Amino acid sequence: VVHFFNWVGLAISGLSLTMLNVDKLIYFRWPLSYDRFMSKKKAIMLCVLIWSISLGFISYCWIDQVVYIHSNDCSLQMTHGKKFFYEIFIVLFCVMPVTSSLIVSIYLFKV
Repeated sequence: VVHFFNWVGLAISGLSLTMLNVDKLIYFRWPLSYDRFMSKKKAIMLCVLIWSISLGFISYCWIDQVVYIHSNDCSLQMTHGKKFFYEIFIVLFCVMPVTSSLIVSIYLFKV
């Protein structure tokens, strides 16, 4: 249970950071059009989307036993032949947020 919620928390945090960076970029790139792009309703829909994607992906990985708990030492193990799910996880929920932060920071530094 702890591993599952750690993965879910990391996934939601990563996607939320990415969406915050997109929001920041829209605000600084097109400040006069920001109200047309973003609204409270769209923000709620993005939050629901982030939670759905995160919970869906992680739940699938656990239900399909892409990852499992090793019985001897309670460590997290990957099923052979399904390690690409871990690569997708790392890129989508870890690399993309950091990269989006870097891109937005560079853009704002230039502005």
